[in-house]
Amino acid sequence: MSKIVALPAITGAQQSAIAARFRDAGWSVRGTSRTGAAGPAEATHRADLDTGEGLEAAFAGADVAVLTLPQDHRPGAVARIAATVARAAGASGLRRLVLNIAGTLDEDAASGLSADLREARQAVREGAAPFVVLQPTVFMDNLLAPWSLPAIVEQGVLAYPAPEAAPISWLSHRSLADYVFAAATAPDVAGQEFRIGGPEALTGLDVCARLSERLGRSIRYERIPLEGFAAGIDQAFGPPAGQRIASLYARLESEPSAMATDLATSDRLGVAPETFAAFVARQSWGR
Repeated sequence: MSKIVALPAITGAQQSAIAARFRDAGWSVRGTSRTGAAGPAEATHRADLDTGEGLEAAFAGADVAVLTLPQDHRPGAVARIAATVARAAGASGLRRLVLNIAGTLDEDAASGLSADLREARQAVREGAAPFVVLQPTVFMDNLLAPWSLPAIVEQGVLAYPAPEAAPISWLSHRSLADYVFAAATAPDVAGQEFRIGGPEALTGLDVCARLSERLGRSIRYERIPLEGFAAGIDQAFGPPAGQRIASLYARLESEPSAMATDLATSDRLGVAPETFAAFVARQSWGR
């Protein structure tokens, strides 16, 4: 009988990659959504992450659960969701709950997104289920998004809000899924937290060099002003999402290496994360 992983709020690119990784390892994937609509899972249950309604039923008989924190910028929302999932995980007797914070925390921020994410992490730490927390950096897959890809392939411009000299350990969704699977299954990691990223800390200029080699044309880096970046995020998700997400990149002004990670993490989890060159090589880039 195959093992079962439960993925609350299964819709989304990160969750799809995680579901595929568990499925490739022979696990059954069980998801939840507000409507119970089908997603990348064998079965999708109706569950409300705010109230917890339906979560214990969705977790019943599962071995582990993986919560990828959603883009929810309502006051206290992500902490409330994490607490609800942690309670259901404990009540259901799950062997492990993996929390994918889906971003890098600023441990010193007094308020804003990082403060909310810290509250979510604390809710999982205080739950009854054994847990592992993952803090990923920046995703390579962001470059394939509609707000990035056209400028790269049509204008030869990589537009991004990070300072061009800031070293970032870019991470692919595929490698994120490898880390999540390891966090869910590796012995002797329960109760731990890992900052995860790719195997190289690359500046914007480094990224452009790899893109230029793959596309056979010069790609230049252009930093998006944080005000404009925030406005674009607000247009997509509504305020105050823009200011909150922009704050993560603003941190790089004073701490340029805040999104660079130590390869010791991948060694401890037994993961060989994908290089940026390998990620670039397997994309079509609009061709």
